[in-house]
Amino acid sequence: MNITKQIPALAAIAALSVSLNASAQTTWNGYSFQASLSDITTSTALTTTNTAVGIANLTDGSVDTGVANLGYVGGVLAGNFGGGSYYHQSSADLVIVGAGPASSTNQWGALTVSLQLSDSSFTPGIVFSVGDPRVLDGGVNPNAVSYFQNFDGSTFAPGAGQTEYFYLPLDISSFDTGGLGVTGIELSDMTSQFPDLSYIGVTGPGSVPEPGTLALAALGAAGWLSLRRRK
Repeated sequence: MNITKQIPALAAIAALSVSLNASAQTTWNGYSFQASLSDITTSTALTTTNTAVGIANLTDGSVDTGVANLGYVGGVLAGNFGGGSYYHQSSADLVIVGAGPASSTNQWGALTVSLQLSDSSFTPGIVFSVGDPRVLDGGVNPNAVSYFQNFDGSTFAPGAGQTEYFYLPLDISSFDTGGLGVTGIELSDMTSQFPDLSYIGVTGPGSVPEPGTLALAALGAAGWLSLRRRK
């Protein structure tokens, strides 16, 4: 292949890398999600019985499968979103979704949230206490939800006891990121009522590609411009 064909091919590969860097979009309850948890890096908040089921439920990109009583055994849940780094866009940069009976005023108890940054560090945690509001979704019945039960590793029947979705919006600007992008999340110090979570996702216009991918795209573009100048 000659140089006139190699450089456009390089630019095309770079552009494809950028487009593939964003996760598939999911919409729910008026939110447009650009990424969900792609993997779990710390799973000590899950019981050791059938842990793989709980991990799968939290990384399948669905609000219809989750983990009941997260943190009942103590420990930490941490995972990556994938698709690059994310920055503050709105008061709901991240949204944590779960389900439960609408009759209860304390759905999740308390929990501490930290954000993982692009340098692999974590922000200082913010505590969401029992008194913090858990926002009712306005009547969407989660009748298809099935849960991994963190008491014993069993599973809920779809919709059993779940009559409303609840969700907690998180504003990235509330966390001390030091200007770095967010790549993941950590939940710790869960207390009774332990949260029943089915989805943790990033909202907004999409991810910022990783620096290496941008450099590859720039290299292809620069080479193409250089070739055009020689003609």
